[in-house]
Amino acid sequence: MEENKMINGAPEEGRGKSFKIKKENFIKNQGYIMGVTAVIVVAVILLNVLVGAFSDKLKFDFSAGKSNSISEENKEYIKNLKTEVTVTVCADEENYANTASYGMVYYAYNYYRVYGGNDNDYYTQTLNLIDKYGDYSKKIEIKYVDTQSTEFAGIMNSYPNESLKYGDIIVATESGRYRVVTYEDIYELESDSSGYYTVTGNNIETALTSAIDYVVSGKEVKVAVLTGHSKTDYTDDYIALLQQNNYTVDIIEDKLINSISNEYDAVILAAPTSDFLESEIEALADYLSNSGTLGKGLIYFADATTPLLPNLAAFLKEWGINEEEGILFETEANYHIEGDPTSMGMYPSGQDNITSNMNYCISGYNVPLSATETAPDGIKVTTLLTTSPNVVNAPVGTSSDWTGYGDYEKNEYSGVIMAEKTADNTDRSSFVVAFGSIEYIKSQWTQYSALSNQDITVAAAEKAVNAEDNGITFTAKTIKNESFADKVTSGSVLVVDAVFVWLLPLAVIAVGIYVFIKRRNR
Repeated sequence: MEENKMINGAPEEGRGKSFKIKKENFIKNQGYIMGVTAVIVVAVILLNVLVGAFSDKLKFDFSAGKSNSISEENKEYIKNLKTEVTVTVCADEENYANTASYGMVYYAYNYYRVYGGNDNDYYTQTLNLIDKYGDYSKKIEIKYVDTQSTEFAGIMNSYPNESLKYGDIIVATESGRYRVVTYEDIYELESDSSGYYTVTGNNIETALTSAIDYVVSGKEVKVAVLTGHSKTDYTDDYIALLQQNNYTVDIIEDKLINSISNEYDAVILAAPTSDFLESEIEALADYLSNSGTLGKGLIYFADATTPLLPNLAAFLKEWGINEEEGILFETEANYHIEGDPTSMGMYPSGQDNITSNMNYCISGYNVPLSATETAPDGIKVTTLLTTSPNVVNAPVGTSSDWTGYGDYEKNEYSGVIMAEKTADNTDRSSFVVAFGSIEYIKSQWTQYSALSNQDITVAAAEKAVNAEDNGITFTAKTIKNESFADKVTSGSVLVVDAVFVWLLPLAVIAVGIYVFIKRRNR
């Protein structure tokens, strides 16, 4: 048999067939590569178009604790609004945070003596958060009105009792109920030696949602702080917290309490240092009974640095709350502030649903509190917070370096006790809530968001005024740092634009061309 002639290592008779198969495979491969490249290029282009279209909505918060985002509870509250609300910002939106114009920086300096180069970060932040309210609810209309416009003149005529300034925010409903949120409501200020201020925090979320809740709920709650028996008034921070939750707070400085007006839903006794007369105790009892219908509240903050007040202690015992003389001393180092065993952790007792979602609290100079073994008829007594089981009742005046606790019996004491008395044939109740220390409402502990000092004191007020299921409650949220979105400069925008709009698509095309040529030359 005649041997087949070889051409380029292949039999001559199969050369044409082999070449045809390779050519078809080459075309298929190149078509596939070009198709994939085209799809990628189109996808990148579409991505850029979408990012450009929605860039205003894509604001991410990379700050610690999401402090530049609206809280989840607040979001749910906003989303579930049933009433139309108009939020009118007395400023031109374009100029509010513009340092080159007559914006908030200018007016803050002239109206409030606020001077600081970093303040504008907070002003930008305010605009971002206000706009989110409109994003989360169609019931909220956000309006910006230039204070130099004729429209603003009309707004001033609509609110003749208000002295509106640049940057004020009017929150109103169609019914005419409204609240004005001022510069001091929004921004936390710190003074310097020259009498000027700088902005150190942003309270816009608390201030704005509180105003919305006020105008839509119609809730009118009044409390009185009785200071006549106290040497020092420690209630400034607590009053501010209650006001943020739409309480009207009055200070009653009378040394002698003859009666308490029924216009008040609750009264507060903060660290009294002198005892009450029997007639004053009767006035407290009459107030809480409210002519037999109940529905009133008393919030009491004790202080272990003052002596036990026998008449007041006897009154509390009638409500199932036992207060002893002494000062609590935590013997276990893991449960108190380092170096100070008198400042200790207080933990949810598990006996109620009020503290179920709360963390622990810290307070110092606690008096020994306990629920009486047998509650008086018709009164339900609940311990809300407790100490650890390693606490002793030390003598009044015991210092933090005391070492004689080995001779004392260790026990678990109550930190907060709530007593509830319900009227016959009604669902109305009066409450007495006793805190073992005034330090529950002192700023040295309330400033920490990880602690539940603010939560428990607000919850106590809501119970005391029978309003725990109304609206939304607030703990002070002060934004101290800015989000990543607020740090984007025009230069960084150009860089991102160049990379994603031009360099990335061109790189994909270049890779596709290179692969195409490489494959073609095989």
